[in-house]
Amino acid sequence: MPLEPAYVTVGKIAISAHSAHPHAALLFADFELSKESAEIHRKFGHGPTRKDVQGVSTFRKFYGAKTREEVLKWDELFNRLFLKR
Repeated sequence: MPLEPAYVTVGKIAISAHSAHPHAALLFADFELSKESAEIHRKFGHGPTRKDVQGVSTFRKFYGAKTREEVLKWDELFNRLFLKR
């Protein structure tokens, strides 16, 4: 069980190795890193990853995968999409 509150902002973005439209993916990544995007995410209760956007006072809770099978499923999907394994 995570400690309360367990607030983490990773601030990472990735592009699929098999992207059908890699230039569109780059444009989306650029937007996701923008101040405008951070303000949109803040409206939905997510903490911004930018220093020039004020944070929120409430946080969404995510406790992660509940079973070993679920962890393996998401790990396999990540590896297939981003690591070409």
